[in-house]
Amino acid sequence: MVTGAECFSAPGIPSGGLIVLASVFPSVGLPTEAIGILIALDVFPDAARTMANVTADLAVATVVARRAAGTGNCGCGLNGHSM
Repeated sequence: MVTGAECFSAPGIPSGGLIVLASVFPSVGLPTEAIGILIALDVFPDAARTMANVTADLAVATVVARRAAGTGNCGCGLNGHSM
């Protein structure tokens, strides 16, 4: 029950999945001290996720800006204002 409630709050917390693991580890017989190692190792995949997210945001912003460059609007569907 507690793990289910934690799963709903985890997406809003950076590396929130590790918090959920704190209640899952004892239920499967693993020591909770191992979470410290996972937190230390999570830095690398987290950096890769952040880099992919920023790259995708920049790509979308570039596509929207290039499509809107000749139309006179920002591409939001509301004509009459510019970028």
